[in-house]
Amino acid sequence: MHLSQLSTLSSQRASGPRRSRGFALLITLTLLAFVVLLLVGLASYTKIETAVAGNFQKQAQARQNAQLALDVALAQLQKHAGPDTRVTASAESVPGFNGQKRFYTGVWDALTGGSPPVWLVSGLETNTAQNVTEAITPAADQVVLVGPNTNGSAFLANGNPGPTQIVVRRQNLTSVGVPGQAGATAATIGRYAWWIGDLGVKAPVAAPDKSASVIYPPFGDDVQQNELGSRIRQQIALGAGPANFEPRDAVNSLLVPNLKAANQLAFLRTPGGTPVGLATLQANYAAWSPNNFNVLADTAGTGLRRDLSLVPGLLGAGFVAWANYSDARGGYMENLAAPLLPTPRPDYSADPLRRRYRMTARTVENGI
Repeated sequence: MHLSQLSTLSSQRASGPRRSRGFALLITLTLLAFVVLLLVGLASYTKIETAVAGNFQKQAQARQNAQLALDVALAQLQKHAGPDTRVTASAESVPGFNGQKRFYTGVWDALTGGSPPVWLVSGLETNTAQNVTEAITPAADQVVLVGPNTNGSAFLANGNPGPTQIVVRRQNLTSVGVPGQAGATAATIGRYAWWIGDLGVKAPVAAPDKSASVIYPPFGDDVQQNELGSRIRQQIALGAGPANFEPRDAVNSLLVPNLKAANQLAFLRTPGGTPVGLATLQANYAAWSPNNFNVLADTAGTGLRRDLSLVPGLLGAGFVAWANYSDARGGYMENLAAPLLPTPRPDYSADPLRRRYRMTARTVENGI
């Protein structure tokens, strides 16, 4: 064999094991990188899951705090405004009220008269003597419950609540035995706040027209009572004004019976056919209510009241005559075709919104 051929063969035999060892090193480094990547992924996944679990825990705690605030609010409402002898009004009726407390709901006892009111808002559960003319201090205890997303109001330039925002005092939830707190030291574990508004001071602008269902005496039995029944429609709220919406027009009359919440008023239609919209609804937050519910409560404490006009003859002949709209039957209402002088302006229409009583001699029956 030639010497050069022998040298080449020796070189090939020597390079074979080196090539195998280089490939093994590459596989080892690849596996090591994969293990590192796996560990980093597991660490990131663990961190994300821990953060998600923490968020769920905080969310559950916030829901529990909100539920507590709701329970406290309902308890205060039942305790102070539940009896029939209680009357409510907003803080706007108190001289010098603080602007951010203008819509606080006060409850007065009608039997005691001048007793200090109870305010249905957090922070005053046990301190009924606190008035509504002072600002809430310190500012750290303030929380806005009615703000831009509800009534369209804006915060001040410095970030403080605006004068038309409803600000209440947040309450601390404390507990002992919290990890990191020594002995019986109480630690704050959460906060809550609540406020109860008074729908009684708002106009029920979406009351549906149910006058056609009132067919019982003294409405709807004969010609006179049919006319009396037709006047019920004139006593129903006429909506939110001609520029906003009328709940009894062709479109809204189909929507109004399905209204369940105040924010649904935004879907009603204006005379031009466009939706009322959120901005208009927010601007009228303090004035509009979809509907109000009430009972004939007797604030003197003698039980529920009754509409005595529904009892035939109970109020005497004087009331029967006063409720008689038929001029042809000797009623107290003037004749539409020949109204008394001076005649009303504008003139009566075919279905007038109002009619005048003829003045008669004063009579007294049954103390009325």
